[in-house]
Amino acid sequence: MSHQTGYLPPDFDGFNCKHHYLYHYTDEEGYNGILSSLSIRPSTLSGVKTTHYGQGVYFTPIGPAEIPILGIPHFLQLVFGDVTTHSVTRTTHYISLRVDPNWYAMAARDPEYGWWIKDIWIVPGDEPMDISRALDSHGKTVIGENVDGMANRATAARDYAYALTHPQEEPPQARLTWTPRPMVMIGGQLVKRPEGWYEDAPYWWVPPGQ
Repeated sequence: MSHQTGYLPPDFDGFNCKHHYLYHYTDEEGYNGILSSLSIRPSTLSGVKTTHYGQGVYFTPIGPAEIPILGIPHFLQLVFGDVTTHSVTRTTHYISLRVDPNWYAMAARDPEYGWWIKDIWIVPGDEPMDISRALDSHGKTVIGENVDGMANRATAARDYAYALTHPQEEPPQARLTWTPRPMVMIGGQLVKRPEGWYEDAPYWWVPPGQ
C-alpha cells in the first residue's frame, strides 16, 4: 500500500489535530451500525489494509464535498492507497464528526519510512469510540450514488472500480447510468442544483445536448 504525504506545512504536528471536522468513510452496513449504536468500532485485525497504520478508528479531513473536486480516483488513492473494489465499497457512506480537542488523535505515519500521512488520522485504541456528542452529519457519498447507478447491483462496486481504472472502457456486463440529483453539495452547503452544473457527474456521463 502506498500513500502520498502531500505538502506538509512547516509547523505540521502529527500529534495535534487542528482540524475542526474529521470524516469516517464506510460501507452501508457499517454506516447503519454506527448510527444505531452512535459508536465506531476500531480496526483491530493485524496485517490487513484497515490497520496499516495501527489499531484504532480511522478518519480523514477530506469531506464528501471535496471528493468531486479532488477527483474520485485521487481521493481513493489518498485515503486507501489504491482504487479497488474494497476502497470503493468502503467509501459509499460517510460520518462527519466535530473534533473534540480532548481526543487523542494522531496523524498516520508510514511504517517503513516514518513519514506523516496528513490525510489520514487515527484515534488509537481497541474499544468502540463514542460519537454521541460529536456527530455532525452523515449520508451517502458521490461514490455511493455512482455505485447505485450501476446496472448490475451484484457487481456494482467491482464494475465501478473497473470504470475508474479503465477510463476508456466500459465495465463488462455493466450499462452505465446516472441521474443528476436535484440537491448538491457546493462549498460545504446542500443547495438546489444550479442549471447546467454537473461537477459531480461521473467521467463517462454526457450532459444533455452534447
